Amino acid sequence: MKSVSNEINHLRAGSVELGGLYKALGEQGNPSFATVIKVMHALGLQFNVGARPVQG
Repeated sequence: MKSVSNEINHLRAGSVELGGLYKALGEQGNPSFATVIKVMHALGLQFNVGARPVQG
C-alpha cells in the first residue's frame, strides 16, 4: 500500500484541497459523491456498480 505522504501528494496534485477534504470527511462533513470518487482515485481505488442477483 502507498505511504501516507504519497497519498497526500496525490491528493494535492489532483483537484482535492486538503482543507476541504478534512472538512468534508470530518465528523460534521457531508462530502459530495464527486469528492469521494476523487479521493478513491487518488488512493488507487475504483468504484464499481453491478446488478444484484434477482430474488424470487
